[in-house]
Amino acid sequence: MALQGLNKQGLLAWLAIFWDAVSQAFIVITTAHERTHSGKMWKAHKYSVLDTNTHLFLITVGTKDAHMFFDIDCTGEMLVIITEGADRTTTAALTNINKNRNSANVSTTVIGYGATGGATNGAVELEAKRIGATGVASKTIAVGSKREDNEWVLKSATKYVVSITTYAAVYYSAGFEFYEDKADD
Repeated sequence: MALQGLNKQGLLAWLAIFWDAVSQAFIVITTAHERTHSGKMWKAHKYSVLDTNTHLFLITVGTKDAHMFFDIDCTGEMLVIITEGADRTTTAALTNINKNRNSANVSTTVIGYGATGGATNGAVELEAKRIGATGVASKTIAVGSKREDNEWVLKSATKYVVSITTYAAVYYSAGFEFYEDKADD
């Protein structure tokens, strides 16, 4: 709704929509929450066992920037490295699930599993974390935190690699939650 041209009474009526009379405060939601309600928030995930090996995920950002939140858990010791500028390829795409189950919107970002080909994971290292301990049975180790601490705005038309390396036979879960936008959205 355009606020231009509203008189004082119209502006007050518009503001009343966002006012909670009980708490005497404005009602505010985060951008990520709004994107979920508008059908512009997606999640892809993979759960697997990994035995002293490395799994690569290739994120190919489409025509819009992807505001990406990484949520990676493991039942033991792991190293997670996120890099930008990869030349890898993949044929196994994960399903990007729209978090508004009533929306038919489709993302332009592709998250692939089992990146192969090419010569590099990318020259720019965005994140590297090694946590956990080998032999820690039934203990979950997590890489990630609340959105404002762990959100990356990934450039459009750019490839990223998420590398997960483990040092014993463990289970891991890799979650990728994101919304897309351009500067003029």
